[in-house]
Amino acid sequence: MAEAGWQKTLKEFTKLYEQIQATDDRVDIPAAVSERITAATAGWDANRFVFTFGQLDAEKSAHLARAGVIQWWYAHTGHGYFGDVDGMRVIHGMHATDAGLKNEAIDASSALSWACFPHSVTAGEVSRMNADVVKQLFDWGAKHDHEKSKYYKFALDGSPQDVIAAFIAQGADAGLATTVMTEKLAKKDYAQAMRIQQALGLDGFYTKIDSTTIMQTKFIMTPLASALKTIFNFGARRINEIYETGVDKDAVMTMTSSNFEQYDSGAVRRAQETLEKMGGNPPDVLDKPKLSAMKNG
Repeated sequence: MAEAGWQKTLKEFTKLYEQIQATDDRVDIPAAVSERITAATAGWDANRFVFTFGQLDAEKSAHLARAGVIQWWYAHTGHGYFGDVDGMRVIHGMHATDAGLKNEAIDASSALSWACFPHSVTAGEVSRMNADVVKQLFDWGAKHDHEKSKYYKFALDGSPQDVIAAFIAQGADAGLATTVMTEKLAKKDYAQAMRIQQALGLDGFYTKIDSTTIMQTKFIMTPLASALKTIFNFGARRINEIYETGVDKDAVMTMTSSNFEQYDSGAVRRAQETLEKMGGNPPDVLDKPKLSAMKNG
């Protein structure tokens, strides 16, 4: 839970917001409300502004920003941090209509940096990472390579699949995602590796063993973190499946073995084509007499 003082102020401001009356043609912000908010927020850091105004009524925050009581970015970024795309859109729309006294610009890339990866503004409060927020910020002009792709790298390190996918759809470096996925695999962080794999739209992660052998790794979301490694040996025309559960000294591994005739033809075909693309030279087992039926698999 957030700091007691922060929670207390949030409750106080929620009550103050009840005194703000807004209709289609009139807004009434009592002077006592403006004065108290101005006094209470003196000396606050960015984290506390985001924490507080990200949880207050978006429309009333926008009216306070128009009146110059608060800055627009407090509420705009705050609602993004908390995954509230609708609240963020309310603030963005009201700003576009009338930015008010300060005529402050809203920086979509800066807002993105608060919303796209897991981090805490205070103890017990982690960013909500809503892909709809991320996509909306991109639509408003956020740059996927903001600050030399710093936040894309943060997203690759710990964000959900759909957030990572939103970056890649905007042109973020897919090669970097593959590199990070490989690093996660080496560290046996299968959960994040799988998220990246899904964001890339891959049919597993392939590793070339030698010119006739390729390994496909698929990550499986289980409480213990698991991986299924399938080794296609085109020289021997055999397949080994290794299922690994857990990590390090507590890992449990089981293995099964089969020949190509017993395996899914489509999977064998994809493995052969992938190995060829990676510079391998596997025998064309799909043309061998016993396996010719696999061509139609």
